[in-house]
Amino acid sequence: QSTWGRTIHAKIAITMFRPTAKFRNLFPVPYPRELCYDDLRIADSALADTNPIATSGQYLAVLWQSSAGGCICPIELNKTGRLPASGVPLIHAHAGKIASLQFSSFDDCLLASSGDEGSVKLWKLPEDGLVESLSQAAVVVTEAGPRVQEIQFHSCSKELLAGACQNAVKVWDLNNPQERVVSLPEHGDTVYSICWSYDGSLIASTCKDKEIRLLDPRSNGVAAQITGHQGNKPSRICWLGRSDKFISTGFGLTREREILFWDSKNLSAPYKRILLDSSPGVLFPAFDADTNVLYISGKGDSSIKTYEVFDEAPFLQDIHQFVSESPHKGFALLPKRALNVMDCEVMRVLRVMNTSVDAVKFEVPRKMKRFFQEDLFPPTLKPESVVTADQWFNNENRIPELMSLSYMDGGAQQSNVPESPKSPAVEVKSAGLEVPQEASIPRRSVNLFQINRRHSKYKHMFATPFKKELTYIHLKPSQHLVDTNAIICNKKFFAVPYAGGGGPVVVVNIANIGRVSPTPPFLNGHSSFITDFAFSPCDDHLLATGGDDSIVNVWKIPEEGVTETITQSDYRYNQHERRLSTVNFHPLVQNLLITTSYDNSIRLLDFEQQNERRVIRNAHTDIVTSLCVSYEGDRLATVCKDGFVRMFDPRAPEAEVERTQGKQDRAQVLWLGNTQRLLTVGHCRLERQFSIWDVRNMAEPMVTQSIDSAPGAVLPHFDEDTGLLYLAGKGDANFRIYELFNEAPYQEYITEVQSSTPQIGFAPLPKSMLDVRDVEVGRFLKLTANSVEPYKVNVPRAKVQFFQDDLFPLTRSNECISSVDDWFNGNDPDPRGPKLTSLMPPDMTPLSSAPKAEPKMLPSVSILQAKEREDKEKRDRELVLQGFSNMAQTKATGGNKNRWDAARPQEDDQSDHEEGWDD
Repeated sequence: QSTWGRTIHAKIAITMFRPTAKFRNLFPVPYPRELCYDDLRIADSALADTNPIATSGQYLAVLWQSSAGGCICPIELNKTGRLPASGVPLIHAHAGKIASLQFSSFDDCLLASSGDEGSVKLWKLPEDGLVESLSQAAVVVTEAGPRVQEIQFHSCSKELLAGACQNAVKVWDLNNPQERVVSLPEHGDTVYSICWSYDGSLIASTCKDKEIRLLDPRSNGVAAQITGHQGNKPSRICWLGRSDKFISTGFGLTREREILFWDSKNLSAPYKRILLDSSPGVLFPAFDADTNVLYISGKGDSSIKTYEVFDEAPFLQDIHQFVSESPHKGFALLPKRALNVMDCEVMRVLRVMNTSVDAVKFEVPRKMKRFFQEDLFPPTLKPESVVTADQWFNNENRIPELMSLSYMDGGAQQSNVPESPKSPAVEVKSAGLEVPQEASIPRRSVNLFQINRRHSKYKHMFATPFKKELTYIHLKPSQHLVDTNAIICNKKFFAVPYAGGGGPVVVVNIANIGRVSPTPPFLNGHSSFITDFAFSPCDDHLLATGGDDSIVNVWKIPEEGVTETITQSDYRYNQHERRLSTVNFHPLVQNLLITTSYDNSIRLLDFEQQNERRVIRNAHTDIVTSLCVSYEGDRLATVCKDGFVRMFDPRAPEAEVERTQGKQDRAQVLWLGNTQRLLTVGHCRLERQFSIWDVRNMAEPMVTQSIDSAPGAVLPHFDEDTGLLYLAGKGDANFRIYELFNEAPYQEYITEVQSSTPQIGFAPLPKSMLDVRDVEVGRFLKLTANSVEPYKVNVPRAKVQFFQDDLFPLTRSNECISSVDDWFNGNDPDPRGPKLTSLMPPDMTPLSSAPKAEPKMLPSVSILQAKEREDKEKRDRELVLQGFSNMAQTKATGGNKNRWDAARPQEDDQSDHEEGWDD
């Protein structure tokens, strides 16, 4: 048989026997704010490997920030929106931090919690919601002892609870927890995670000693043991529903997060391994046993990955992942009884944010939502226990009972949306307690919300680093610039404050790619370190530096660059009384430098004439952290450590125009191009955020958007041509891109660019350096601890042979429009702003002038379906006739051809003998 035949047969076999992913079209949709849970005080002191949320069919419970020990805030699922201003009732659960919490699968009102002081407690929540705080537990399982890292209710019984107690696993009979408790053999170190099998006969555990164990709690032994993840961080474990398989999540030797798939009947090695990324957050797995969909996310992640799991190779398939601009602290799945099944909501995920719990629904699109989609909602777990503690201790095993979610089959189709009607309660006994459970009246559901999303032409943009050989390496940047950008650039040079005595600055020619000399020539005119520096936007050879010694130096860089160390600047200014805080060139006025210092003053310097033209004193009460100039060049904006945003007209007698309370620490300010808007970015309440202000009404920001809770200062850049905002945090390994626009909501998250190396500086290159033929809308230099890495940002387009004039409008030219004297005298040549230039190459045609394609008449769907059906029938007839013909020929000649070759057309058989077809 030829190579061609073997290849085709292999492809056919793989295609025929590949499992079909039923939920490949599953996609996430975030709920609107009014259907989320806001104004929460989520505990920020939770343990690193603790998931701070638990859910049931009626409640969600989150860890609450409190100075009185570990507190829990239970919230009814239908009580969405902001919490009442009067406060909420809490569960004062433990004296120390809470290590784990979980609702019973058979009782929506029964919550278990464990603390790091060793106590385990059961809490009985009222059926109609908690109206006053609780401090008395319904059942105290244990009062003190080693920390209980994790607790898990039995998968089939409401009377059994397992706990990971330091280096041991215990199982309690909740009817008599003090007397009836099973202690399994000790592990080699701290137990990280435990999970019951589907029938509750085994417990799987992960441990700090890197071993994965299958425990038989009734025989008090270890059924199987295998080495798992090799990393030092905590690992988690999750049973894959009704199968004999389970997964573990953790870290490998190279600190990459990974998922291992195990078969409990053969633990010799994992049958599947997936490497995810190198993020530091502990992964939390959650498995939907009804749909076989695995949800994976880590603490501090801003995405949720989803996979459909199969029993045979390739064992799983990646589905659409949910991506957000804000990281979460944990997540949880809602029970199927709480979903809006008539809206094809297959799963709802609750994400714990800094001050809220956000809801995301995963749905499968269907045209007809009037009928129950039985293929999407198979029978699910029934909230009824199937085995008692006595039966289980007597070695009885049973699998959970299932119920239909269709009201036509008598199931409990339920939708926890605000003001949903409820049926009378049904009594269910749980752990010796009388527990009422609610089931909603079956009804047809409706779409919860509709979002009129703005279409963005940048939604598919992406950023990629240049090749490694185009990187500048072996740099030694200074570590003194904590909140200031540590790199600046223009089209000829980039500059970096360097490690060493005084305030050295290394200036590198952009064209000199590769290794930087270990002893490069410097600009060093300061007696102490550099605090800020800037290139002139009108002259690529002018560089200004300000230092801790309160000196301002202006350097004229030689045409060939800095080839030897220079200690004498071309202009030196020493009138500041304290260290410099910001140094800026005026973007439109030749030779005008604007500086601020720790003496709280703003100074406008004509360094060519060595003249101080204006000093603005007593306008600030604290240190200025950032200054920017308006698009027209007539106003200045500053942010100060006192929290105020101020605007100035430096040519007016009374310079200060307006100020407002910005409420952000370590803030930066930017003027948003040719608009009447400012942007401030900084820290507020332990999170990073940015705000957009209308300068005509500075009472409140137009919008404030949270970024994350990382500690590093944010380095912003606004592209006034495209309206794109780039945010890079110092110490982060990523940067984010937002689009800003004129109408509400005024901003939209576009993408996040991940890398493996943290940055200490981030600088945009001029637009004249972009490759517009490759639709490159941005190019940046990223400064790391020892290198400068270039990045490019592209927008995919179909007609790249045309100049994309919608992406590349007229941009600023590298030219000043006024002298210092003319500008101070009010003689602006063009008060509308800078001169503009086009980026279009002379040999390209703008896309707006491209010839229009002739519209094509497409056949209707019914015609296409009929034609496709007719073609398929014709192919089937030809295949059958060909098969009969080959069989007859084989019988007549006595041949023994391969059955795959028998189905091939005759001309293909002949072509096997031609030259050039052998692979």
